[in-house]
Amino acid sequence: MRRRISGTHAALLAATLLLLAGGQAAAQEVHPLSGGLTLTDMTLVPPSWWHGMIEWRFVIGNPTAQTLPVEITMPASTYRSEGIAGVSQTVLANAGTRTQATLHQPPVRLAGHNASVRVARHRPETISCRTVYPSHKQGTYSAPRLSLLVSKGLSAEELKASLEATAPVAKSGGAHFSVSQLRHLSHDQVVSKMFTREAMKEINPLRFEGEGAAWPRHWLAYSAFDGCLIAAADFERMPEEARNALRDYAAIGGHVTFMGMDTLPEGWETREPAREIILFMRTDTLPEGGETGVQPGLRPGGIGFGHAGTLPVTDFTAIATNDLARLAGDWIATMRPWLTEDSTSALLKAIPVVGNIRVPARSFLLILLVFALLAGPGAVFYTRRANRRLWLLAIVPAFSLLFSLVIVVYALLSEGTTPSQHRQAVTLLDQTRRHAATVGAVGIYAPVSLRDGLHFDHGTEITPLSSVNSGRIAIGQGQHYAAGWVRPRLPVFFTLRRSETRAERLVVSSTATGTVEVVNALGAPILRLQLCDARGDFYETRDLAAGERRTLVTTRKGQPYAFYEPSRIIRLPAQQATDGGWHLNDLIKKALTENDHTLAPAAGSYVAVLDGAPFLEDPLAYCRTRGTAQSIVVGWPGTE
Repeated sequence: MRRRISGTHAALLAATLLLLAGGQAAAQEVHPLSGGLTLTDMTLVPPSWWHGMIEWRFVIGNPTAQTLPVEITMPASTYRSEGIAGVSQTVLANAGTRTQATLHQPPVRLAGHNASVRVARHRPETISCRTVYPSHKQGTYSAPRLSLLVSKGLSAEELKASLEATAPVAKSGGAHFSVSQLRHLSHDQVVSKMFTREAMKEINPLRFEGEGAAWPRHWLAYSAFDGCLIAAADFERMPEEARNALRDYAAIGGHVTFMGMDTLPEGWETREPAREIILFMRTDTLPEGGETGVQPGLRPGGIGFGHAGTLPVTDFTAIATNDLARLAGDWIATMRPWLTEDSTSALLKAIPVVGNIRVPARSFLLILLVFALLAGPGAVFYTRRANRRLWLLAIVPAFSLLFSLVIVVYALLSEGTTPSQHRQAVTLLDQTRRHAATVGAVGIYAPVSLRDGLHFDHGTEITPLSSVNSGRIAIGQGQHYAAGWVRPRLPVFFTLRRSETRAERLVVSSTATGTVEVVNALGAPILRLQLCDARGDFYETRDLAAGERRTLVTTRKGQPYAFYEPSRIIRLPAQQATDGGWHLNDLIKKALTENDHTLAPAAGSYVAVLDGAPFLEDPLAYCRTRGTAQSIVVGWPGTE
């Protein structure tokens, strides 16, 4: 007997086939859920995870006639106390549509496996999910590996083979070096350590198998990669949101190379990098044939904090060996800022959060001594004189309660309950495009437990620099770091990155008399402003309040200072260990020093030191804090 398929079952079958096709195209798996729903994992996971965030992307297919709430939690079950005990989000799966849920995981390992999915009032279901273990904070004594992403039109195997053939053989030690060793080396020394044949054998470039519409729409999905190589044909098929996300990723410190292009796409204009990467390459290390028979043509350029370049070929074997070596050096430069020192003393120096961090040992010992004398010999002597020895059963507990209250009152009087924080940042502000790329850091010290944790929005990349115990993250209107991230009387530190559209600006206009008029619309008072107009005339002023208008007179005509490219700030080739604040604290101090021109602007740009950090969000904005914040804005005002 033949059974007729209902409309609902037909829709479910069609949606399932569509999801299966999408899953195969992106090499993902489709999971059936309660109530007839399906879940597809579309996450872009790098083979090696050293920095950045993983954007877990789940597509929920709902072919039914009901809109149902779906809660996704990772991990499904925990087996350890350290790490992330839960990242969760609840979305409404609209009837007859596909809904996307995204969970952002910072570079901290999950405290368990798999994912738990609950549809409406059904029982939670465990879904098998790939487990990613970040090397950050737990790979101190292991070697970092490059994470590379190639688009569908390119060959990951061919890229790896070309890198192995180009890289020189290590002189000693092979690829077995530690992060602790790399921290104390200059950039060029790090390149010579990491760009070896032995190290290139250990990397596994990821080839994205998805079609154009499957590309992620936010730059955080690319943040874990040190380099992205995109074929021209694949870029053409990308939706506009995915292209903008890729550009935001490059502007915040990533590296994008377009294969099969002679010029960068529209809107990807770059500035020439101020410093060439020195590679430790010799002609006798190049593969047989040297440079003959290849098609050179790498055109690198700086874009924000990162790089964007083109290569006219799509075949990796046709790339000049020197060009391939330069690419490898740039990828290593992208990874380099994350080799940070993570000791509390080093972080306190790099991110100076204010707080009474020292334990008052002398005061506590004095209180304990007084308690021991009164509750011990004193109580015995008193009850003996009064001939009331049974009173000891009440006197000792009473003294214990009294001195406990004394300690609590002492702690409240000495520190209070108000948390302290320090925020610092550097922002590259392209006012013509209204785009801001910000790298920064925040330090937090709380005498007591925070009432509501930390709040960040969806566009912030968060890297904890301190240990995490059972951390929990709720994804909703933003990223809510609810519990386990800040413990009482223990300072914690985070590095943050943002790449976004902003309206803040420095309004610059020229007057008929040759002077320049500026209006501070950057959202915070300017402590020091250095401006160089298109003619090379230099202007400087201090203490410009938010919203204030001021006329400036040139102090130096037609001779702009030598500009230290600010996009290299987080890649300073320091000989000492890199600090977790990316040297921003020292940089701000120098920028405020009289007659110091470390960040003197080039023609057509300005450098402003702000008393505040308007481009870096305040994770404790919901409560009163004792906080300090300073930042540097390097901007290009364009024409008003």
